[in-house]
Amino acid sequence: MLKKSRSLAWEIIELQINKKFKSRSKLSIPDSLSNESGAATVEFVLWLPVMMLLFGLVIDTSLIFGRQSQILRVVQDANRAVSIGRLRTEVEAEAMIVANIGNIAPNASAETTLSAGIITSLVTIPVSDLTATRMIDAFSNFNVTVTAQHLAEN
Repeated sequence: MLKKSRSLAWEIIELQINKKFKSRSKLSIPDSLSNESGAATVEFVLWLPVMMLLFGLVIDTSLIFGRQSQILRVVQDANRAVSIGRLRTEVEAEAMIVANIGNIAPNASAETTLSAGIITSLVTIPVSDLTATRMIDAFSNFNVTVTAQHLAEN
């Protein structure tokens, strides 16, 4: 009985020693390298520029579409003014359009024509006038055009 309990005790001691040496083997990763406490911060710093670029692109695109709709409304108002006779010539309509969108797009150009009883206005605006962040210079050479037609009433 004494031999059995002694052998059982030795087996328990051997297991504890093996556990201790296995965890400290040369192949195990040191505690300082396996610590993951700053992993989220590193990932955040790596992804931050990409997210900021994407956010800026969304803002610029939204501003382009919003300002385009504002300019369309001004062009429609000018065509209506020509249609009812409040503005007499195409030059007056162009001047009204450029004056009303001057704070939105200072480099815009307008062209109005009247043919066959249809008033057509075309406004060309550089994209750089419509964006806020100007983060992406690749779009600086593009133009946005706004066209509206209206039937002359008189």
